[in-house]
This record gives sequence, C-alpha cells and structure tokens, in this order.
Amino acid sequence: SMKKIIKLFLAFFIVFGVTACSSEKEDKPLTIEWGKENKFDDLVSYKIESIGKPKQITPDTIGTVYTYYKPQKDSNVLLDVIVNMKNLKKTDLNIKKNLDVTFVIGDNEYAASVATVSDDGTSLKQNGSIAANAVSKVHFYVEVSPKKLNKKIEFKMTTTDEENPQAATMKFKLDDVNKNYEIKNVNDVITIKNRSEITLQSTNIVKELAPANPEGLYTYYKV
Repeated sequence: SMKKIIKLFLAFFIVFGVTACSSEKEDKPLTIEWGKENKFDDLVSYKIESIGKPKQITPDTIGTVYTYYKPQKDSNVLLDVIVNMKNLKKTDLNIKKNLDVTFVIGDNEYAASVATVSDDGTSLKQNGSIAANAVSKVHFYVEVSPKKLNKKIEFKMTTTDEENPQAATMKFKLDDVNKNYEIKNVNDVITIKNRSEITLQSTNIVKELAPANPEGLYTYYKV
C-alpha cells in the first residue's frame, strides 16, 4: 500500500542521514589545544610549547660547534612551531614517515621541515626520530616572507596510517600568539613592570652547582 511505501522511504532516509552524519564526524579533524596534551592514538602524544618567527633555529644550548637552520632568502623568516612529543609506539617513531605536517597561510599550503633537538639540548637533527616511549622537542618550520604572517595561519598534522588516518589542526594569528608571551634571547633584559628586571645569562647542563670561585668552606648543590 501507499502507507508502506512511504514508511520504507522514511526508514531509508533516516538510515542514510545517520550514516552520513557518522561519516562526517569521523572525517572531521581534531582541534589541537594550546597548552594541553594532544594525542594521536597509539602513535604520539604532543603539546605545543611555543610559536615564533625566528631568523634562525638553533639548539637550546649553544656550544662552540653547532648545527642551525636559517632561511635561504635573507629577507624571509622561519615560521616555527615547537612541539614536545612523546612516542607511544614500542619502536622508533620516524616523524617524517609517520606524520604529514603543513602550514596553510592564505591560499598557500607549505610542507613543514622537521628538526629534532637532542636529549641534552646541544644539537639539532633534520628529520629525526624518537625512541620508543621517549620524549623529544621538535621544531616544525617553514620559510616564509614576514609580510604573509599577518594572515590567519593553520597548522595541520595528519598521520600517514592508511587504515586509521587521524588529523588535527590549530588556527591562529601570530599577533594573538605574541600577546601571550615574549621570546627573549640570552642577555636580553626582561622587564616586569614595577617589580624587576631580569637578564638570562646562560643555560647549562651540569652535575653540580657551585659558587663561581669556590674557596675553603662553601655551599654547593649536586644531583
């Protein structure tokens, strides 16, 4: 009868609608939360440490000989997102092989270069890997004209697993990010209004802290 035909059509549309909604939800990228732990299941957990536009990327601790990365064109800068990443796999995580990371600026999409910081902070390695269950600081960066950086930027991370792909994005404007913190170099003066002026002299990795010129009886701190 006509009533049965109408019921069949309604049932078809309800099932189709539920299927379409479910599929859309699965495909929608996750939002990368600033200042919080984010995760790609069974692959990596990660937290955004900072975002900047440096003229060059250097190790955390600079020695007499060190590797650094700078733009090929002098007028450009490096849009740099620094991420603390933990490998959740039981084997080494090859970042480039397991993750596609891009920046979308305006109508252009740029593939990010990758530099991992060594455990002691003294060196950088291009397209490095993270040992099983280990944590590493990673620079995702791209060379770009500073004139383009007043636009909205999208930072995108996608897993390369074909069976279970995962994606996450973060949209931001660099001006908004810069309002939240200041990037200072060693020997720059940091002024905290009506409170103090601070100058970071150096960063070191040592087994013990002692006075600059220890003599006779003195206090020290050790691991």
